[in-house]
Amino acid sequence: MQKRQKILIVDDDPIIVRFLTEVLERDYHLSAVSSGEEVLDIISEFCPDIVLLDIMMKGMDGYEICKRIRSNPEIQDLKIIFLSAKVNLNEKLKGYKVGGDDYITKPFEIDELLAKIKVFTRLRHDDDKNKLFNELFDEKQLEIFYKIQRKIADVIYIRSESPYCHVISAGNKQSTERLRVTIQALENFFNGKKLIRVHRSYLVNPKKIISVNRQKNNEFKIMLKSDKNGLISIPVGRSYHQKLKNLIPFLFYN
Repeated sequence: MQKRQKILIVDDDPIIVRFLTEVLERDYHLSAVSSGEEVLDIISEFCPDIVLLDIMMKGMDGYEICKRIRSNPEIQDLKIIFLSAKVNLNEKLKGYKVGGDDYITKPFEIDELLAKIKVFTRLRHDDDKNKLFNELFDEKQLEIFYKIQRKIADVIYIRSESPYCHVISAGNKQSTERLRVTIQALENFFNGKKLIRVHRSYLVNPKKIISVNRQKNNEFKIMLKSDKNGLISIPVGRSYHQKLKNLIPFLFYN
């Protein structure tokens, strides 16, 4: 099951809070507060992906809350959508200037808000992935990784030999790239779609699979297409048998 994104609602109008809660609670994990002081108390613990932020509140207003969030390195990357009755262009520009990602005026169209939340949750996920890889790789490694990502259709498989992962690709001449990263990190990034885990040491390109064959010892091996005529054999780990069979049952031969 995919993890539900977290949204923090910040508004001192209980009617707005109740309405947003009813609309969003089925698809998102929610928390709601009514003041800037409460935001600062809860935000580091709740770790929201998106903040829906009113501007006009008693005490600390939304602009100041936004500035406080952006000044905190631990939470500064989350997405902030202002929801405000202030419709003046200067107010909107101020919202963007202090670090808001979007500005929606009240009364708002719920379909517009839902669409923007969906976009920002996806962007948040992409930001997290990019941040992870920027932390894991140096500049040279990043260059290799994005080269692989651009030519993912050519990748045959990735083999882990700690502390490196070796990426074997097809083409006019079979090539190998080396990344100093764990195979788990690569599996998480490709999310089991473009590359799938079949063994503790192997990720494979499902489009390169010719067959999955049972061996005498009740193990399985995958046959991968390497070039026009060549084949590569990859072992399937016991814990991956059923998952692989569920994904590609028509390729399993007895």
